[in-house]
Amino acid sequence: MLDRFLSRLPISRPAHHAKQPRFLAFLDYAYMPYALGDSITWVANAQVYARDAGSSEIDIVVLVSRERPAPSWQPFVTAYNSIGALHGLMPAFLSSPMTCNVHLLENRQTFYDMVTDHHQRGGGLWPPIAALTEERIDFISHMHVVDHYRRRGSIPLLAAPRGYAQQAEAFVARFCPDKFRVVVNVRQSHLRAARSQPERDSRFHTWAEFIRRTADKHPDVVFIVIGQYSDVDRRFNQLPATLVPRSLGLGLGAELALLQGADLFMGTSSGFAQAALFGQPAYIVTNTEARAAPYCGVPVGSRHHPFGRPDQIVTWTLETPDSLEQDFQDVLRIKATQGDRVPMDHGHNVQ
Repeated sequence: MLDRFLSRLPISRPAHHAKQPRFLAFLDYAYMPYALGDSITWVANAQVYARDAGSSEIDIVVLVSRERPAPSWQPFVTAYNSIGALHGLMPAFLSSPMTCNVHLLENRQTFYDMVTDHHQRGGGLWPPIAALTEERIDFISHMHVVDHYRRRGSIPLLAAPRGYAQQAEAFVARFCPDKFRVVVNVRQSHLRAARSQPERDSRFHTWAEFIRRTADKHPDVVFIVIGQYSDVDRRFNQLPATLVPRSLGLGLGAELALLQGADLFMGTSSGFAQAALFGQPAYIVTNTEARAAPYCGVPVGSRHHPFGRPDQIVTWTLETPDSLEQDFQDVLRIKATQGDRVPMDHGHNVQ
C-alpha cells in the first residue's frame, strides 16, 4: 500500500553532483503531531540546521509505524488511517527548496538503521541522534531560526511545494488574472467533528465584513480563502471577490503554492500562517497567542518577528473589521513605498 502511495507523489528530483554533503532530517510520527503548522515549523528548522551544517540539500526521512502510528494525544490517527493522515501533509515537506528526496518508512528498525548508519559515517543530521533515541523533538520553537537570522542576516525561505506551482498558476490564470491576490485562512476548528482548541478560532462575520468593505473600496482585489473543506465556512462562497480553492477541486499543495505567490497573506495564527512566517509573501497574521511568544522569540505586542520584513506583521488580539482594515491599509502603504504592486482605490493607486 505504501509503495502505491509513494508512486503518486512528486517526492524526489533528479540527482546531480552537489558540492556539499546531503543532510538528513528525521521525523517519527510516534511523537510528532499530524498538524500542518508543526510540520511546516519542522521543515523550517530542518533548513536552518542543514545550512548551519554547510549543506544545501536535505533528504527527509519520515517514519509512520503501524505499532505506534501517532502520539497519544492524537488517538484518532490509527494504523489504518495514518498513511492517509500523512498524505494530507506531504506538500509541507515539499515546500523546502532544499529538499531533494522524501523517504517514507513503516519499519521502525529500518528507520533506526538509517539514523545509525548516517551518524557513524559522520553525515549531518537533525534532530541529533540523542534526541532521536530519547524520542524528543522540538516541533514548536522558532528560536533556532531566530538565532540563525541574527548570526547570518537571513533565513532559507519556504516556497511553493515542488510539483504544485503550475496548478496554482493555472488557477490564477483562469479565475483571477491581473488581480491583487489576498490569500486568507480563517481558523474555524469548531466546524470539525474533532474540535481542536476552538478558543483560538476567528469569527466568520468579522472577516466577512472586512472582505465586503475591501471589495467595495478596491475593485481589483480578490480574496482566496484556503483551508480544509470541512474548515471553511460555506458562506465564504457567497462573499464578493472571494474564491474558495477547495470547492473548485484544489488541495493543500496548490493552496500553499497560492499562498507563497500571493500579494498578501492574511489569517489567524495557525498552520497556514506558519507557511507565511517562514515564506515569501507579505502577511498579516492575527490573534497571536501571548503564550506563543517565548517559542517565537518575539515580545508580546511586537508587530514583527525578528526575521520579518516591514510588510510582514503580526497582531495579538482577536480581529475586528476595523483592525483588519487598518492593518491592510498599513501593509499597502509599506508595499507602495517599497515599489511593490498595490491595488486600485476606486480607480486610483494606493498612496
